[in-house]
Amino acid sequence: MFNRFGKKMKAAAVIFLIIGICASIAWGADLFSAGLEMDKGSRTNPGFTMEFLGIAVIPCFSFLSWLVSMFIYGFGQMVDNHAILANIAVKEDMEKHRGALNQKNDGKSDDVLHAEYPE
Repeated sequence: MFNRFGKKMKAAAVIFLIIGICASIAWGADLFSAGLEMDKGSRTNPGFTMEFLGIAVIPCFSFLSWLVSMFIYGFGQMVDNHAILANIAVKEDMEKHRGALNQKNDGKSDDVLHAEYPE
């Protein structure tokens, strides 16, 4: 569940973006069509506000979905980068300790540490 969490966060960001854009298009189209229905039976055009709102909802909420997905994607990238840096730090620490062990053994190889003892 928590393996490769950064990749999962980035995938969730893309899915959130797609769902958000589709939802904003559907909501905008619904508002626009509701405005058209209001225009049919009136003389003063009260549906104009709904039509304008429907047109405005699509780009505004699509941009908002994009913005939120960028934050989620950035967090996933930050988790990935942290995992990479942690792996590099562990490798450097192991090499530092291996060098200290070699100096203790007066330059002898690591094979001395792994020698088999006679019975």
